[in-house]
Amino acid sequence: TTSTTNPGYHTWHTQHGTVWHSSPTSNTRPAKTPATHGTPTKATSNMPLAQKPSTINLPDHISYSSLTQWVECGEKWRLMHGYHATAHTWYATIAGSIIHAITETWDKNLYRHTNTDIPSFGDLFTEEIIRQVGDGEDIRPSGRTCKTVCESGGPNKKDYDWWMHYGPIYVERWTTWRKRHTEYEIATINGQPGIEYPVEATLDHDTRVVGYIDRILHNPATGEYTILDLKTGAIPQGNLQLYTYRHLLHLKDDIQPAYGMFWTPSHKTASGDKDTGYDTGPIPLDTEAARHIGVMYTSAMQGIANNVFIPHVTPMCKGCPVRDSCWAYGGTQAYRYPTTTITQPQHSKEDKEHQ
Repeated sequence: TTSTTNPGYHTWHTQHGTVWHSSPTSNTRPAKTPATHGTPTKATSNMPLAQKPSTINLPDHISYSSLTQWVECGEKWRLMHGYHATAHTWYATIAGSIIHAITETWDKNLYRHTNTDIPSFGDLFTEEIIRQVGDGEDIRPSGRTCKTVCESGGPNKKDYDWWMHYGPIYVERWTTWRKRHTEYEIATINGQPGIEYPVEATLDHDTRVVGYIDRILHNPATGEYTILDLKTGAIPQGNLQLYTYRHLLHLKDDIQPAYGMFWTPSHKTASGDKDTGYDTGPIPLDTEAARHIGVMYTSAMQGIANNVFIPHVTPMCKGCPVRDSCWAYGGTQAYRYPTTTITQPQHSKEDKEHQ
């Protein structure tokens, strides 16, 4: 439960006790530390030596999100995947997971002609916020600072109150989109619905790639399949994620969807709709790019295995959850991490018993 007896704060009464958390309506802001962007922290004689191990486990698989993170900034990948150094999360990240879960259950009800109870967005979102705050998580708003609440943000950006307002609207836009696009049905693949459908394949150099396809749609009139990915944030600039899913689905189930599509609940685009959000429309996937997907993943995995973690400092670093641990950004905690990290294969339980 929540209360606002203390001005500027929400009170979360949890199993961990009473937790004070900054209210989205509060004008108070945490004190800012001096920016160190562009001024790497200098080692001093009394600075402690690196406290983190110089070896990390080589992942036994790679996903699209992991690959793009390594490509965008190898140092971020090293800190997040190798050392789990994440310092904060976003309301948007939590809300996106809740929206995915609710729309997944809604589509399964439609597919199976069932009526499984679906908790409200507000209940699930608040419950997860309480849990993470109780665990000491630092949750931050994203988006723009606006005078009034709109889809771009609000007085306190996209904070708790913003998502409590727009979260249910975003869920409804998906259900309305599905009801209007009657040309599509959820595909059945090997007896399973194409909803959060798991795909994986082992490529060259034993590179194991895994993923979950949000929706696989089927058009009974044409017989064609379409891969659809739900985005609660921005639509990607390219279509590599859709190519990836097509490649994995082909290798796993011998199905090659002709098209892919992105959908977002936001209507801030020229063709967006306040009732249905925005979709890109069918994107042809049978193109030259499809031939390069496998090589892209094997190359990335080889780079990780050979300890290639190149930093990429950009204006986006100011919102990075591991900036305090990043030497290239001048993070105050960077001294805790070794200058060179070596990846090593993970040992199975049987291997450890023989060691």
